[in-house]
Amino acid sequence: MNKQAFAFLTLFTLILMLSVYYVTLPADQSQLNPDELLTGQTEEEDPLQTMQQQLDEKRNTEIQNNEATVSSGSATTEQKQEALQQVDQIQQTQQTELAIVNALTENGLDGCLAELDDDLIRVACPKSLEGTDNASLIMKIVSSLMDGQQIPEVTFQ
Repeated sequence: MNKQAFAFLTLFTLILMLSVYYVTLPADQSQLNPDELLTGQTEEEDPLQTMQQQLDEKRNTEIQNNEATVSSGSATTEQKQEALQQVDQIQQTQQTELAIVNALTENGLDGCLAELDDDLIRVACPKSLEGTDNASLIMKIVSSLMDGQQIPEVTFQ
């Protein structure tokens, strides 16, 4: 057997063994995503940031879908008007959420996240702010901004 054939068989065997090892690894091991490799932080370190990113992605997807409906040639005028109204409503919701977060920040409650639902306002704050005094302050601020139209729900994460 010549050297090239021996080198080929050696490398092939190594690759085969590594692939068998990889396939037999348990599926529950967490894998690093590219963001974790660059920053060295995992998503579990800041659940509020993760929630904010998910909320932003959801809203951006809704806006893009509605804008696609508006630019579609096959959509009727009514469908286009409804899509434009939904885009405006989503943008107003985002502005209201930002106003709530800014009001909380002005009162010394940094790092909070607000999400408006139909009749509920979810406010998530870091664990460092946990306490009944802060919870009641958050509820008062949110209620005053929304004129009591929606019920605030406060969680600490």
